[in-house]
Amino acid sequence: MSEKKGIIVVQNINNQNIFKIKRADGKFVDLDDDKILDSIKLLKYDGKECKYFSKKARLVVWVDDEKIYDQEDKSKNHNPNQKNSKKEISAEELRYIEDKKVKLKEPTIDEVEILKSKNYKDSFNINKAFTPKYSPDLIRAIKKEDIDNFNLKLNKFSRFEKDEYDDTKSKFKFFDADKGVVNYQINSYFGSFDFSEFCIQQNVKAEKLCSLVNSKVFQIDWKLTIGLGNESIYETSITLHHIYGIPYIPSSGIKGIVRSWYILDNYGLDKQAEKNAKKEKVFCDVFGSDEKGYYNEARQGKIIFFDAFPTSNPNIETDIMNSHYPEYYGGTNNQPTDTQNPNPVLFLTVKDCSFQFIIGIRNLEDKELLETATKWIKEALTQKGIGAKTAVGYGYMTENN
Repeated sequence: MSEKKGIIVVQNINNQNIFKIKRADGKFVDLDDDKILDSIKLLKYDGKECKYFSKKARLVVWVDDEKIYDQEDKSKNHNPNQKNSKKEISAEELRYIEDKKVKLKEPTIDEVEILKSKNYKDSFNINKAFTPKYSPDLIRAIKKEDIDNFNLKLNKFSRFEKDEYDDTKSKFKFFDADKGVVNYQINSYFGSFDFSEFCIQQNVKAEKLCSLVNSKVFQIDWKLTIGLGNESIYETSITLHHIYGIPYIPSSGIKGIVRSWYILDNYGLDKQAEKNAKKEKVFCDVFGSDEKGYYNEARQGKIIFFDAFPTSNPNIETDIMNSHYPEYYGGTNNQPTDTQNPNPVLFLTVKDCSFQFIIGIRNLEDKELLETATKWIKEALTQKGIGAKTAVGYGYMTENN
């Protein structure tokens, strides 16, 4: 076995990035893109010096003492039917590889804090996204910092990881970790979007539509997850504005959670709770009602609910829910036994920001009703929370004075 030196070269041929090693004699050795071991490969190694050795059908490559490639050398006339063609690597070569491997270890407390501060790789990779075949120049120009619409980055430039051995395990991913070390995670970036000015404009528009409005700002106590069960290419989802790409709380969700809080707070879990609430005039005035309500006819509510938007740059963070007994909860096993494999599910949460809530009325004679609805919103957000997983602390808010 003889170690050689070369240069990693990335060439764009027919809009496809081809990875090669430029040898000392000027000739090239092709590398199979799918077999490069580093999860973020494009441009990272382009132009870098590498060390490699090739013996029979095996080719192993290192850059900066990191093994990035370990695969059969397809440039050799290797006959897969030849006896002993899959001969295991020699003990000498194995020791060499083990010496060069980067050992993974469990992160220390300090390292965990570093990971939380986003000093890890972004999941965005234009070469792993199902996007049209743009020109090579445009592909090189697209960087993760250029995508300031988080909705497009998450749902249109989605990273797809293909499993070579089991196609059913191939899926879209925004997060990946191995042995406690984060390989990549999608990072939120909103460019020069002015959240404060945007909220001011939303308030101005609401005032033009209504005779009178009330606007309140509420700070997220911990984390917020909105739209967790919405349709998505991932296992979970998050509600993002289809134009601006920012997280927001739809007006229908706000109205629904306030309505649910009022029924629960006043009538508990009684089966007739909603029916009894509809008999109240104030309930029907705020939320509207059907023919079985106070007015005995279908009526619109007198309160207009608007979408709630962040007042500052939100922090979008990956979280995990882990079902330790998936067979038990799925109904295929009657007992929650320890023989079942946990099923971790990743989802995105919003934290470290406040949201502006706006409601309004069409007629000034309903001013007292507006004050009542404003009070109800505060009670609902502080006592019941909004969004998914409120039972475990998500979605609770505190009014920002």
